[in-house]
Amino acid sequence: MSNTIRKMYDNDNADISVGIMIDMKAKTETFIIGNSVDLILWAESGFSENQTGSLIRHTNEIGSVIKNINKLIRFSRETDAFLADYERAGNIEVYCAENYNAVLESIAANYEYGSHVNMFLNLIVMNTYGRCICERRKYIDPKNLLKGRGFLLKEAEKRISQFKADTEKHIAILSEIRSKKYFDYFTAINNNTDSLYNTSVLKAVGADGDRKTMYLCGMNNQNGLFTFLEMYADILIMYGFSVSRCAVCDNLMVIKSSSSAYTCNRAECRKKYHNRINSACRRNAAKSPIEKTYLAFTGACRTYRKKLLRSDEALALYDKKYGEVRVAVLATKNALPKTVKSEDIQKFSHYCERERDMLKEFSDELRGRN
Repeated sequence: MSNTIRKMYDNDNADISVGIMIDMKAKTETFIIGNSVDLILWAESGFSENQTGSLIRHTNEIGSVIKNINKLIRFSRETDAFLADYERAGNIEVYCAENYNAVLESIAANYEYGSHVNMFLNLIVMNTYGRCICERRKYIDPKNLLKGRGFLLKEAEKRISQFKADTEKHIAILSEIRSKKYFDYFTAINNNTDSLYNTSVLKAVGADGDRKTMYLCGMNNQNGLFTFLEMYADILIMYGFSVSRCAVCDNLMVIKSSSSAYTCNRAECRKKYHNRINSACRRNAAKSPIEKTYLAFTGACRTYRKKLLRSDEALALYDKKYGEVRVAVLATKNALPKTVKSEDIQKFSHYCERERDMLKEFSDELRGRN
């Protein structure tokens, strides 16, 4: 491991940023975390592989942050473990103990390294660790340790209070995700971003001759996460994607901007959505006797078709015949006036019955041949 979040926060004045690079050929997104100066120097080197020792890199598939959030909604194990460490970090008795470094190590251990990690949780862990160690260093200042226990308790309360104030928004998000199993992506952005966004775009020609772009976001305060989320959504749009929500399970999803998908990729959600739409169509159709008659006709014809599934030849003959009849029935239906009279309804009903019976006889005849 070339770098860790513990190394990055060795300096109290650490100016941490996260960069995002998109590779449409590989359909991946790479997150690069490090000191802002180091990230800029890396870009100036043409994103050279020889100058990444001070950076942390993660490569995931495009849209991974959205999937990360959904994972935290479905499974609480990772969230529970981190929140337990957070509670320990803010306990005054633990704070004043000599082995508090073990608590810091435990918080840092929630950060995942490598590829295919939960980047959303990683950024929260990183910010929490950074704010915690910053306040801890103020508490263990040699000048403080020379004073009495009463002073140290007050100092501990002060540092814990500041630590919680610096991290409360992130913890509130995780607590909401765990309890409500829901995260309103764009409301969170609108309610928490600063009026001044700490973002930038760095471009350079890489060693392979390709022009590369890194989108940079400062992470030195709580709102850095929300600025990151907004920048991330904007980047997805630039590359032809958008963040949406499944109409069935409410999970966030990344879809192509040209897509009109209403559900996520889960078969269960697609089935429920189609059933819901079909039910609504049937309810609306039931209000019109003409639509009701037409649906009864098509439903009966599909039943006759099912009886021919064992024979491809019979199925092809039936489909051809049914297609011709259906076009004629639909034309007759569409030719009716908007305000139909009772005799129009009766006439159309008799016509559909006659065509239906003809198709039934044709289906029976085809079945008799096989």
